[in-house]
Amino acid sequence: MDLLYTISRKYGGKAQFYNDFMDVDDEIRGLIRISQSNVVAWVTKYELNDPSDLSLGSRVYAADLNMPWNFHKITANDNMITLLEWDLFGENLLIGDDSGTVSIWSYKDYIFNDWTCIRQISLLGEYMIAGIFFHSGRKIALNIEKRDSVHYYEKFNHIRYTPTVQVVGGTALDGCLIVTSTGLVIACTTIGDVSAPLLTATESISSVRYKISVIDIAYSKNGNLVIATSCGSCKMPIKCHEILINYTNKKTCSITSQPLAGFFLDNSHFDNSEQDWRISHIKFVVKDVVDSLIVVVNSKSNSVIQLWDFSDSSLHMTHMFGDNTLNNDVFKTLNWKCRFTFLCDSSVVSISAPKTLMSNSSITPCYIMIAYRNNKIKALSRSLKEELCYNLDNYWDLKDMKKMFSNICIADIDISWLANVLIVSDSAGNFYVIRVQNAELGSSLTVSYATTMLEYCLISGLDFWDVAISLKPPVLESVCDHFDENFNKQLPAVQQLEYGGFLTMKAFLYKLKGNSSQKHSDLISLLTLCSISVAFKSLLQPMDLSSSDKSPGESLSTVLAECFSADMNNVLVKIEAKELSVDPNMMLSLQQLIQWVVHLALNILGRVPGYHKTDGYDIVGDNHALNILREVLVIIRIWGYMRQIILPVFVRNTNPDVILTIFNLITRLILSNQTEIDESFIVDCYLLQNQVICPTLNLVTSEICDIASPALYRHSLPLQFTFGCEPDSISYEMETLTVDGSVQTIQNTDVIRHVYLGGRYPHEIKQCNRCQGKTQIVNMCKNVAIRSWENRWIRSCLCGGKWRFIKSVKSPYARKI
Repeated sequence: MDLLYTISRKYGGKAQFYNDFMDVDDEIRGLIRISQSNVVAWVTKYELNDPSDLSLGSRVYAADLNMPWNFHKITANDNMITLLEWDLFGENLLIGDDSGTVSIWSYKDYIFNDWTCIRQISLLGEYMIAGIFFHSGRKIALNIEKRDSVHYYEKFNHIRYTPTVQVVGGTALDGCLIVTSTGLVIACTTIGDVSAPLLTATESISSVRYKISVIDIAYSKNGNLVIATSCGSCKMPIKCHEILINYTNKKTCSITSQPLAGFFLDNSHFDNSEQDWRISHIKFVVKDVVDSLIVVVNSKSNSVIQLWDFSDSSLHMTHMFGDNTLNNDVFKTLNWKCRFTFLCDSSVVSISAPKTLMSNSSITPCYIMIAYRNNKIKALSRSLKEELCYNLDNYWDLKDMKKMFSNICIADIDISWLANVLIVSDSAGNFYVIRVQNAELGSSLTVSYATTMLEYCLISGLDFWDVAISLKPPVLESVCDHFDENFNKQLPAVQQLEYGGFLTMKAFLYKLKGNSSQKHSDLISLLTLCSISVAFKSLLQPMDLSSSDKSPGESLSTVLAECFSADMNNVLVKIEAKELSVDPNMMLSLQQLIQWVVHLALNILGRVPGYHKTDGYDIVGDNHALNILREVLVIIRIWGYMRQIILPVFVRNTNPDVILTIFNLITRLILSNQTEIDESFIVDCYLLQNQVICPTLNLVTSEICDIASPALYRHSLPLQFTFGCEPDSISYEMETLTVDGSVQTIQNTDVIRHVYLGGRYPHEIKQCNRCQGKTQIVNMCKNVAIRSWENRWIRSCLCGGKWRFIKSVKSPYARKI
């Protein structure tokens, strides 16, 4: 394990004053949770925006691990927050407190720093101790027997999981389950959107409610939820319950709680001790596997960790029944058995286990992360053997943190969904990101295993950020090549389905690697071009729906493949122009996208004279991208005949037919990539540069400041950041090729609409948390075509990053009046 970076709050005033304040309210729990999209939410009693604010209470913050300094306060509470859980999709956050209030918070319009409370219930006097969102029934896992297969859907299988709550037809319902410290179980669900009424049901966890001090909840394959509880006493049993939630057609839901086998602890290590031993933690080894349980017993200075397995065992018959009367194998029972025990000379503060396993085997090696009161973090294997260890005291002593906070200590830990990074929060409101080596390999990620994890992210939808930052610089290029090679071996239908995610992930890997900015820019250009092509083709409607075997877009691709002519007029005579016609108003709303496509073509042709084939991706040598470009140019040409105002605008010295010339040169470029580029073709490209001024494409922000960048490998670890302060140490410039004779621009560009934002940004603008691209939030155009285009990127940016709202600020390049 190595500490990747730390981020701390601003300190103000005298250190001793803050030390005294920290001792006033030690009962505030420093919870921290990470979502499947690598967004972290944590609870602290400090106001991060204002160091001088010493008001008591709990505050919940959220931050993207790629840009943690841009945090956001979700809510503040005068009571102690005791419950913090993400849903399976990383979009909703469950927050509960000790006063009996539970609320569900979600992104508003998918803006990271704009949260809204969508649901809230209150049960006065109840202490909310645990909660979990319903399972959707969707789970994808790696097939161990076919892990060497190149085909995605042979390597990865859909695992049968029944949704927690479902209606007729098997459709899963969204909702959550909450358990209180008095043994009350609350189920909340809804049908429809957030405006639909909330359905709630309550039930006792058993026939007699009892005090619950320690609890954990896991998913069962049959759709039920399994709860393990304890009152904290070592002399009392660990009780297990299975919760079944039913929805009826009367729009009501009910809860059924069934007792399962429990067990008493193996107290041989602490039975006769004079110390006061208490059960402090219960944790299922995997969140969706219910047959393995970790139990932690603490004293003031020691701890005992036990791993229990739920398995079957045979009951031997007494000799009174005779030897041949019955077979012993018939009599089997399921019970808990203590498999392993681990002792330590420090009490446990927090425990974290994997939320899911990438493979379909329940015995896949994984780490159980344990945080101790002596500020050590240990990674234990399934057999409870210490594999890794990291001591935060070493970092705090090095940075003199204890001079600022004498009683600083670990508050909580949580491991990412792919178990590549561990998030640690402390009692001072700071958090730390630790990279963890792979449990199955016992070392850093190899090329083949990293490629498998990226493919798993591509198929399952999990965020790949923690995989990317775990890669070492020497293997980045090999991982990109292997990832690309495997993708090209997939069936055409699979490639078409996963193409957008594949380009996003590959571009992100190239951004991490130094000296690959142009490859990153080319891949983003290709992703944009493919999206525009799909958007344009989706507007085309056939003349006769009954007689058409192919869509107009498919027919266009077929004609261009059969008639591979450099003269566009020869292609146009074979195309039925009426099949490519759309509403003129829709054409006009897409003019900025048309302009961008032609600018891309000009930039590609401008790079031809000095072009040399290199390793990795290059859009100039990608015939697939060039063929897509030919199809879009034909559509633009036909639309231009119908309404000339939608044609792109050029600054030119002479008056050539630019679109015809570009189509001719793009076609010749495809042929040249198959053989060699001849001199006459290069001369024609030079001639086009003299006739038409080519603007530079601004697809990526020139200066970026984030964690996943080449600057990560140029500094010694750990990196140190402060909340609210954008660091200068890891900022870097994206270097892109410039075409000879092109016009350079330093204006800010809308990365979605491809229009200039002007000298002063609009009042409502959002920025990506990864590439820092900007786009307007409110669109004044109500045309269906452009709204459909913008809705493609409403959830995330082209690069896969989340949007965040930024205030209206004046561009540094604005002209002074």
